[in-house]
Amino acid sequence: QTIKASKDTNRYSSTYGCRFVQSWELHYYADENTHYIANVEHNLDRRLRRTLSLTKYDDSGNVIYSDDDKSRYHSIIPGSWGEAVFVYMEVFYDLETNPQRYN
Repeated sequence: QTIKASKDTNRYSSTYGCRFVQSWELHYYADENTHYIANVEHNLDRRLRRTLSLTKYDDSGNVIYSDDDKSRYHSIIPGSWGEAVFVYMEVFYDLETNPQRYN
């Protein structure tokens, strides 16, 4: 699944009740002729994001770098590209969990 919405229901978790969206992102770097694919998690209630896994490829599709160690959360910077993606994730969550709102 490319994008998935969820809510933390573990009451012993530090993120109990928080809304999350996981997505896959593709980034291309023309100057290096490389790209990477990342699995990213957005914490919508705390305005945070973290990378769950990342793989970087060369122009032939060979793996240059791979990391599946979850990174720490980073704040969403206002006015950044990350905030634009974050806003989209909030809309996606609403569409997934409350579709009748948009009918």
